[in-house]
Amino acid sequence: MHQLVDCLHSFLRNFLGDDLWNVSLAFWKGFLRQRLGPRQFRLLKVLPATQLADDVYCEILYSSLDKHPEYEALSYAWGDVKKTSPIFVGNKQYPATTNLDCALRYIKLRDQDRILWVDSLCINQDDIEEKNHQVRQMRHIYTRARQVLVWLGEEEDANIALDHLKRLEKDTSNLECYKAPQEAWDACDALFYWRDWWTRTWILQEVIHERPVLVYMGHLTIELEDLCAKFNAYSKGSTSRVLGQRQLGTGKTVSERYSWLFKSSRMNSDSANVIQISRQKSKGGNLSIYCT
Repeated sequence: MHQLVDCLHSFLRNFLGDDLWNVSLAFWKGFLRQRLGPRQFRLLKVLPATQLADDVYCEILYSSLDKHPEYEALSYAWGDVKKTSPIFVGNKQYPATTNLDCALRYIKLRDQDRILWVDSLCINQDDIEEKNHQVRQMRHIYTRARQVLVWLGEEEDANIALDHLKRLEKDTSNLECYKAPQEAWDACDALFYWRDWWTRTWILQEVIHERPVLVYMGHLTIELEDLCAKFNAYSKGSTSRVLGQRQLGTGKTVSERYSWLFKSSRMNSDSANVIQISRQKSKGGNLSIYCT
């Protein structure tokens, strides 16, 4: 067992690099000294800030699956662990990934604390035993949350995509919808295919349950069910668009990149469909394969 732990530590050190490894190790040793009991977990209290550019300040809370304050659980992609931004946890600085730092900046509230569960900060990443234990409890942590917050990234052109998707939802048979500018279709591609969250293995465990799920894209928010329904309209519309272009006699065919999306990006479409169907079943009490 000790040899396995040493190997894992060696791997993490090589992966993070000496500087980031030393900072991370100092943080965990200096701050998260208290070991977790069998049903305990940590929460992150994010302090309020009025400006997006304000530094992120947090505090660690200790809680239990049996008795805990109201909290929300964050579902996000870590991003490149070598690209970090400093946040403040207690009186210590911690190198959060830039994607997590960005998420906390948008999710924090202006006038009150926000209590979250965030895996990279609430689990001691240098304690293999604790990580294994918390992973086994993760399902319970997410299902006890008031709601789950999904961070898809900054807004970028998501607003353009959502406007176009609303039109598609109204009538997927209307050929006029498919004459929208290429910019609108590109924005939909980016929303559903180029955001890392859709490709994460853990998303099914994090969002397939009865709890509400709210998706953030910068300041934009949308319910997860609504976003998955819009994906269905996009998927149908994308196919109809090709047929519509031929019927309109434009002579246009789907671009090479667009064709590649349909053929190769199965993980993303499967994720959206599985999430939508499974959440419907879970609310009806018919889902058992994800329950532990």
